[in-house]
Amino acid sequence: AALGNDPYRQFHRRFIKPNNLLFLGADVTAGYERYDILNRTALRTDIVDRVGFDATIFGGFIGASGNTSFKVSGGYARGYKTQAEVELCRATAVAGETQCFKGQDGLPKREDKAYVKSEYRLVLARDDKGLPRVAVAPEVTYDFKGKDWVIDVPIYLQRSKESGLDGGIRIGYETGDDDFGVGVFVGIPFSTWF
Repeated sequence: AALGNDPYRQFHRRFIKPNNLLFLGADVTAGYERYDILNRTALRTDIVDRVGFDATIFGGFIGASGNTSFKVSGGYARGYKTQAEVELCRATAVAGETQCFKGQDGLPKREDKAYVKSEYRLVLARDDKGLPRVAVAPEVTYDFKGKDWVIDVPIYLQRSKESGLDGGIRIGYETGDDDFGVGVFVGIPFSTWF
């Protein structure tokens, strides 16, 4: 291919456009949690520590017009799900008194997730001052471990006092639990910057 005419440059000229802002990055977060686990044998509560994390790489572009942006990311996360809480009681040496212990019935369950996610943000309408009136920010996530799709489509309609968009209607679907939902949200500001 001639210099400047390779497939990447053709794709870039056609879809990304020269004045768009391209970005690429990585993000790592970690969290520490402490769990109270019920020890049925000793009839006491034991403390167990767990560390979760999320490592992500991402890239995309923000349109020169300020009306659109696209981001694709992929990552690996480890978290822990708590078990049901139970209470066990035993009689004490004093007649009629009991001693009770409350905690999770078993160790927290480790949950790993490998995922890829795409996000698109688009201003559909602006007012006469150029401020957004209607916008959408659909997200699609695929979890390789659970083989689940999650689709989330917030439609921004509500104007904030600062003249931005910060509320609207959210439509979502998750294949794993076959969950479909529609709701109203407020206080999540819209931006084409991720």
